Amino acid sequence: MLKKILLLVSLFSFFFLIIFYGILFTKKFNNQEENRKILLLKNKSNIEIENKIKKEIKNIDLSSAKKVEFFYWPENFGKKTKKLKNILTDIINSKKFKDKVSNIKIELHKEKDDVRGNMKNKKIKLFGVMNIPKGEIISVFIHELGHYIDLYYFINYQKINDTSNNFYNISWKNYKTIKKGEEIKDFVSGYAMSNKYEDFAESFTYYILHNKDFLYKTKNSKSLERKYNFFNLYLFKNNSFKGEDYSKGEIKPYYWDITKIDISLENFLQYIKK
Repeated sequence: MLKKILLLVSLFSFFFLIIFYGILFTKKFNNQEENRKILLLKNKSNIEIENKIKKEIKNIDLSSAKKVEFFYWPENFGKKTKKLKNILTDIINSKKFKDKVSNIKIELHKEKDDVRGNMKNKKIKLFGVMNIPKGEIISVFIHELGHYIDLYYFINYQKINDTSNNFYNISWKNYKTIKKGEEIKDFVSGYAMSNKYEDFAESFTYYILHNKDFLYKTKNSKSLERKYNFFNLYLFKNNSFKGEDYSKGEIKPYYWDITKIDISLENFLQYIKK
C-alpha cells in the first residue's frame, strides 16, 4: 500500500513539474514572441522614419540654401536690382568666399546716404545702388564683406585669441592709435589709417581687386608685407587672387579710398566663376 502511495506521489510530482515547466516555457515563448513583435515594429518604424528623412534630404535643393538673404528699401525696389543681386550672389557662392560666409543679409537701398555702405550684425547695407557705377558698388560691397569676415569669420578662434589681432598688431597700438614708426606707405590707403577695422577692410579689398599692386608695394614696406601675408595665410591659402589686378589703367602711388579705383567688373566676375 505504501509503495502505491509513493508511486502516486512520484507520478503527481512528475506531472506537476511537467505542467510547471510547460507554463514557464509558454510564458517565456510568449514574452519572446511579444518582444520579437515589438522589435519588428520598432525596426519597421525606424525604417519608415529613415526612409522619410532620406526622402526629405533628397528633395532638398542644397544649392538654393539661403547663405545670403536680400532686403530692399523701398520694398518694391527689388525688381530693379536683379542684375546686381545676381552678381553679389555669385561672389558669395564662389569657391573663393563660400566657406567664409554664412547667413549674411544684404540690404539694397535706392536712395543715397551719407555713406555708400556699412556692415552691422551680419547685414551689409548698400546705398544709392542705381546711381553708383556697378564696379564701384562691388568694390564697396567687398570692403563691407571685409568687415564681415573680420568680425564673424574668425569667431571660432576668438574664444582663445582673435585671429584678426595678428593683423591689427602690425600697425595698431589700439583701436585708433597707430604704432610709433608706422608711415603712410605702411597702409594701402588714407582711409585705412582711420582705425584698425578700416585698415583690415581696405587691405582686404586691395588684396582681392589689386593684388598685383599690393604685392609690388610690399617691397617698400615690411608692414604691408606682413598684411599681405596675413590674407595669404589665414584667408586665401590656395593663392586665390595672387597676382591678379582688375584696375582699369595705371594704379596711383596713393589713394584715399580703395573703392574709388575704377575696376574691370567683367574680368573680376570671370575670375570669381572659375
